[in-house]
Amino acid sequence: MSAKQVAKSLLLVLIAVLLITIPVLAYSYSASIQVIEADVASYDELSIIAVINNEYLADNGYIKPNALDTRILKASTPMPWMVVTNKTLFSSDITRNTQTNFTYTLGNDDEDDFDIISGYGGYVTVTDCDDLELGDGFEIVIKGYINTDFAANKNLVNKDTAFKFYISAEDTLQAEITGGATVTAADLDSDNYTVMVKADGINLEIYVDDMVTPVHSQPIGVAVPNEATNWLLFQNNVMPYVEYVKIKVG
Repeated sequence: MSAKQVAKSLLLVLIAVLLITIPVLAYSYSASIQVIEADVASYDELSIIAVINNEYLADNGYIKPNALDTRILKASTPMPWMVVTNKTLFSSDITRNTQTNFTYTLGNDDEDDFDIISGYGGYVTVTDCDDLELGDGFEIVIKGYINTDFAANKNLVNKDTAFKFYISAEDTLQAEITGGATVTAADLDSDNYTVMVKADGINLEIYVDDMVTPVHSQPIGVAVPNEATNWLLFQNNVMPYVEYVKIKVG
């Protein structure tokens, strides 16, 4: 595997096995994480996997069973993060040909929830069901970092042959109902956004950050077709991390 292939996969980082007691800070223990970029490319909000035995940490009282008392820090700044049994995932800018240091801290005050980090090249699948058919009245709200660089099939939300919300051109979001309305939001650099696509039976609308005034509105044309296709979310590295996604129908 070439260096470029390694960089384009999820970066696997080395974790110091020694947990260091730091009683003067808010957390009790920490571990060092180093991410090394070997002169290939720089990344905005790259998804990173650290191989950590979180199940062991929870079983032995270093972290709570829900792991919401953990954090990933870059210097003193918390990074978006998510914990599973044997890995900790997080997102950060990475500059080419550098070593970036992070700290995995344990025993903090609880956060409300993790971010959704599907990983570089990963995505989320939701099985088709009648309760998630959009029809002509719905709201889809997504908050997180959106990579608006253009590439094929960069989909925030995709229900094949029914509905798609995706990067249609450089710095442009587009939502479309198959056979019906299309709405766009342009001039959006890659950054954190709250976006909403809404249909009220009359119009299809798209909102960015301001949930009161739509960026673009079109007559809905037709309801979203009821297709027996799964939902695919955050495909092709369009969102390195997601704070939440909400789908409301009816």
